Amino acid sequence: MISTLILAIVFCLGSVFTDEVPTPRNLRIKTENIGLILEWDPPETTSGKDLKYTAEYKSWDSFKRVCVNISSPSYDLTDDVSPYGNYILRVRTELDGKSSAWTEINCEPLETITVIGPPSVKLQSRKGKMEVDITDPVLRKGSLKDHYTKIIYHIHYWAKGEMEQEKMVDQSRVMLTNLLLETLYCMRVEINLDYKKKSLPSNITCEMNTASDEVPTPRNLRIKTENIGLILEWDPPETTSGKDLKYTAEYKSWDSFKRVCVNISSPSYDLTDDVSPYGNYILRVRTELDGKSSAWTEINCEPLETITVIGPPSVKLQSGKENGGRHHRPVLRKGSLKDHYTKIIYHIHYWAKGEMEQEKMVDQSRVMLTNLLLETLYCMRVEINLDYKKKSLPSNITCEMNTASDEVEMWLILVVLLVSFLVTLISVLLITMAVWGGYRGIRYLRPKGKLPEHFKQYLLERPTSSILAMQNNTPLKEPYHEFSIITFQDVPPKSMQKESSKPSQS
Repeated sequence: MISTLILAIVFCLGSVFTDEVPTPRNLRIKTENIGLILEWDPPETTSGKDLKYTAEYKSWDSFKRVCVNISSPSYDLTDDVSPYGNYILRVRTELDGKSSAWTEINCEPLETITVIGPPSVKLQSRKGKMEVDITDPVLRKGSLKDHYTKIIYHIHYWAKGEMEQEKMVDQSRVMLTNLLLETLYCMRVEINLDYKKKSLPSNITCEMNTASDEVPTPRNLRIKTENIGLILEWDPPETTSGKDLKYTAEYKSWDSFKRVCVNISSPSYDLTDDVSPYGNYILRVRTELDGKSSAWTEINCEPLETITVIGPPSVKLQSGKENGGRHHRPVLRKGSLKDHYTKIIYHIHYWAKGEMEQEKMVDQSRVMLTNLLLETLYCMRVEINLDYKKKSLPSNITCEMNTASDEVEMWLILVVLLVSFLVTLISVLLITMAVWGGYRGIRYLRPKGKLPEHFKQYLLERPTSSILAMQNNTPLKEPYHEFSIITFQDVPPKSMQKESSKPSQS
């Protein structure tokens, strides 16, 4: 019992210290054309802080550091690794002189897992024949011949309204013969590498097969559609290099052609806002030169929701009490996935490091994965199934360490709230008392009432002794007037004297 308690305490303390600087999230590999980019997301709990990152890789014996204290959440390792080796890649967070735990991901040989981009195709009609010029995709390291022994170009071509034909060649330039004159031919090319890997297919390119023409038509007419967008592209005629070429483009849905641009100089036009994602269209373009026009070069366009390439979803993983992932749908040029497809299913492939891959099909963009091993690195790749007949491009592989729950207990939240309330209350009281005391002091030093002017004058005059004032002053000359006081007594009349002398009769 005591040993179990000690182990629990040690585990909790270890979790506290290891989580002091959180690890980077959603570690993933992005590899295209023998390039290798390591990407990750910053920890959520340190938003606004000056985060730095350190990355390393290991091939045989020990890890080699490739970057230290970088601020960008990605690093290009193309020049550091070989296309033929297995590697372990890892990254950690640096914050205020402290480092987080490492987040790792395995990387198989690049020549096996890399995505080879599409080749570019140019067509040129030459007196009834069609010259096909294929350019290999540009790799980050070397060329296709440096990495693959057998390179086969798989050409699919067809005339307008005819069945598709195929041709397999081992050269990048080929001449197609026995073609119909004044007929539009379209072509798509992909590359087979050592019979086990294919490049992405090229865009569909079309060219009118003519015997001769005064104003040559645009070459390699092709459709580029991604995320319900539609861009019509073409190449200028080779025989008019250096001349001021202009182009006019039109499209047709039901009855007649509608002009979308006239005399433009750019060899492309964006028709996304002009067409509907649900209709079939005929697109065409012609060359304008010195007041003359070439023949039209046409290409058919099926409904965009059918032929468009849906980009990969973005995936974010979050470890905690509820371990799961959030999938963000690709942003479309028109509407959303729900506007174009009825059934949207997320096909999740996930696996623990060193374990077998597992799959899960869900119809929601957020899902919780349960019954996972703790302290184990899990990786995930997601693609979207649309109406059970179309798939998006797969997302990048994203990895996250599945850690124990980092949920804060309710009692701790209540204690923090109570302490915060008390600190705030005391701070408000102290501030109020300080403001009131300052106000009283200012009122005492500088009272609001005003003294009368004669008080101010009296207080400002220098005090003098009253005795000195009497000595120094000359006697005042007082004005006066003389007057006399005379007293007199009234003499009663004689009759009254006689009566008073008579004796009284009792």
